[in-house]
Amino acid sequence: MISLNDKVIIAFSDTHGNHRRLQVPEDADIVICAAEDIPDDTDILVTHWPPYGILDNDLGSLNILNFVLKAQPWWHLFGHIHETEGQQFQLGRTICQNISVFNAIS
Repeated sequence: MISLNDKVIIAFSDTHGNHRRLQVPEDADIVICAAEDIPDDTDILVTHWPPYGILDNDLGSLNILNFVLKAQPWWHLFGHIHETEGQQFQLGRTICQNISVFNAIS
């Protein structure tokens, strides 16, 4: 967790191929393990995976989607799906943006 100018920023990654060594299921999502520790007042959420159904080519995370729907951070920044890089989607008050390849956030 990072706090910057009174904004709470939470960043997560996935196991990125190390799931076997870490003895977690390949489709495990780090948000499952840490969801209880993520503050509801998170302003910016950064994850490797997109939320399910949001710019994800049907490969996103239901756990991330559920957290975003519940907590409604101002921004959710993610990558993984390069085909939708740079695109945004409004989910409630949350701006979801794919930053898989980027030079700046608009």
